Amino acid sequence: VGLLLSSNQSTISEKIYAEVGIASIIENGEDVIINIYSIHQIPIAGVEFDILPNDLFTIDSISGGICDELGFELRSNKKGKLLAFSLKGIEIPESKNNSPKENILFSVYGKKNKLFFNRVITLKTTLASKMGTRINADVVNYVYK
Repeated sequence: VGLLLSSNQSTISEKIYAEVGIASIIENGEDVIINIYSIHQIPIAGVEFDILPNDLFTIDSISGGICDELGFELRSNKKGKLLAFSLKGIEIPESKNNSPKENILFSVYGKKNKLFFNRVITLKTTLASKMGTRINADVVNYVYK
């Protein structure tokens, strides 16, 4: 009597609809401007980011970029939680090109908390569609030199 075991595992691959990351960090003494971008293939209704590690900067405010142009509410806290959403149901349209510098969602203003060199800075990311579902995104790490 023979026994045949079969494993029928199918790999589920979720489609990636966006790339997000830090396009640049501009320093002026202790002051920094962190430019956050998203290159996405579908409209986005809201974003939530956390700058990681969260002890490198003290965030003062966020403004500018595509989110500001569209009238999005922009909120931040000192630790680097960043929110952008529209109370009017406006969406960020899909990206027209693949240039991070041309797809800046907003700029984050703050101060460096300490000196550091060659640190990888990343974003914990949640992108939402108009229906409130999560949009899958690749996060590109930024190496701060």
